[in-house]
Amino acid sequence: MKTLKFFGIGLLLSFAQTSHAKIFNVRYSFMDGPMFEFALGRLGLGVTYQSYSTTATSGTSTATVTGNRMGGRLSIYSSGIGSDSWYAGALGGVVTSNYSQTVSGTEFTAKPSASYYGFVAGYHWFWGVFNLNLGLGSLAIQFPTTQLTSSTGTAGATFNAFSFALPAIDLGIGLAF
Repeated sequence: MKTLKFFGIGLLLSFAQTSHAKIFNVRYSFMDGPMFEFALGRLGLGVTYQSYSTTATSGTSTATVTGNRMGGRLSIYSSGIGSDSWYAGALGGVVTSNYSQTVSGTEFTAKPSASYYGFVAGYHWFWGVFNLNLGLGSLAIQFPTTQLTSSTGTAGATFNAFSFALPAIDLGIGLAF
């Protein structure tokens, strides 16, 4: 009888311990955008995807930009996902775009793309499934040389390659399960 009670208490403690473990976190961060993050022990592996589209008109010119941003983030949490903890991480990805501008009946197009990478560190708070993180980091973006092509087949303007780095605030809100 004593063995059975001890086994029952051990099983209860085991379930209590695993009920707080978080397997994934769905969140939105100003630095990463929407992210689905998987827990791998103290590591978090996040994937992001975002699409965008905008149109602007000025006089006889109309410009449209559409595209996608895809990336990932690898973070290490001092106490793991699901517990208040410090975190540090690295992120990176690509942005692909389709640019189209019509000027006085002639259409100019380009397919610019960019790569980005960065790092971040901060603190993550968890209250049940709800969570909030706040951190600081840096984001570097690299654009390759891009050339506009007209609908008549002639080459238009060329935008030279450039890159820049920005400080970033990592403020995010999410739900962890």
